[in-house]
Amino acid sequence: LAAIHKLRGDYEIALGLYQRSASIMENSLGVHHPRTAGTYGNLGLFLESQGNSIEGKVYYRKSIESYQASGRSVIDLSAVKATLAYALAVEGQFQEARRLAEESLNIALELGGEDHRYSAYAMGVLASILLDQGDNREAENLYRRSLAAREKIWGPEHSVVALANSNLARVMSRQGKIDEAIQLERKALEIRKRGYGPENHVTAQSIHNLAAEYGKKGTMKLDWKCNFKLKRFF
Repeated sequence: LAAIHKLRGDYEIALGLYQRSASIMENSLGVHHPRTAGTYGNLGLFLESQGNSIEGKVYYRKSIESYQASGRSVIDLSAVKATLAYALAVEGQFQEARRLAEESLNIALELGGEDHRYSAYAMGVLASILLDQGDNREAENLYRRSLAAREKIWGPEHSVVALANSNLARVMSRQGKIDEAIQLERKALEIRKRGYGPENHVTAQSIHNLAAEYGKKGTMKLDWKCNFKLKRFF
């Protein structure tokens, strides 16, 4: 119900419902139960989506502590650790972010295997952290594994596959492999155009990414060549 109100834009109602759910779980199951931990994680996600990253991270940490104290092997712990890792990396706290992302990936691989959605997510988070730290080779390896896993899980036309192509394009571009980056951004754009339509802001961002890669080749500075190449998609 909280998620529905969030989608409708009823954020105050959604927050109250998320908080109420967490309180009920605490009272009925205790704070060290996987289901309670899940409500903490959901509350953290909601708070961060509303721009309250500080309190969001507090609930991510509560969720992690609750999962770990439960004594049960729960793969959802992987997702919370990866989400907190990404939030910390955005703030430049790379050391803790990398540790959490590595722990997240290890949990997901152990409990779900290479082709689990949480494994694919953890690979992408860890890859982005490594890329920011300049480890392009390992970032590329993880992005490729994440892309392969997402294609197996969701199929080649899913939005998360488009994102994975775009992420891999970023690391290829960092390594000067612009032609491959262009091909990957083209794939991302094609998927997003079919999924979202040509006028959606997600599609527009994909066009921007592709234009940037053509620009790096020196063949395109938003001149007629740029426009010709992009118009082929519409």
